[in-house]
Amino acid sequence: MTAACAVAVTVKVFTTGLAVTQPRVFDHEDLSARSVQAVLGRDGVTGLSGEPKCPSGLLVEEGVTFTCEMNLSGRTANGSRQVRFRVTNADGGGFEYTELLPPRQ
Repeated sequence: MTAACAVAVTVKVFTTGLAVTQPRVFDHEDLSARSVQAVLGRDGVTGLSGEPKCPSGLLVEEGVTFTCEMNLSGRTANGSRQVRFRVTNADGGGFEYTELLPPRQ
């Protein structure tokens, strides 16, 4: 005689109350638009032609620095230049203009 035995396996998932969150990243279009506003009027910059080239997928993390390539015009800035920014507020996604880098040689 063959006996059949059924085994029931129960898997219990425990929750720890810890939330798994994805890292926040800047919205690329918003970052580009806000970077233009941050640089206009600084270091003699009076205008911009074309769209700035800012990084995509940039983490919203305080202290992070990033550069955008911009085609600038003005008293001290003419042509394609890199502009550096620093994230100042991770909660609100704030950042500030830090410097206009020298033209590439």
